[in-house]
Amino acid sequence: MAGQTRLTQSQLNQLSQQHIETKESVNSQQQNLAASISALLGANKGDMMMALQRTHEAWDAQCKSITQNLQGMAEAVKQASQMTGQRDEESGQAVGKIEVPGMASHLG
Repeated sequence: MAGQTRLTQSQLNQLSQQHIETKESVNSQQQNLAASISALLGANKGDMMMALQRTHEAWDAQCKSITQNLQGMAEAVKQASQMTGQRDEESGQAVGKIEVPGMASHLG
């Protein structure tokens, strides 16, 4: 069947959490770098520092895009996990309702 996955609900939850942790790590590194660059710019306003600031601003914008994508992927994987759990539960309930002709007399 197209679109099937071999990942369990638990594995999907772990994957979602890894995306969140990566996003948080990138955010933390962004903040640390921004603080370091601000300190450098406070001490020196030369052309090289201004070029560093412009480069950092471009890099920072790209990192924000990446972290937004990581958040979106984490949410999508989490949703897939929830859907997988629902389908498993529904399938389990459906299996319990299957009636096999002639089996009722043997069960009880």
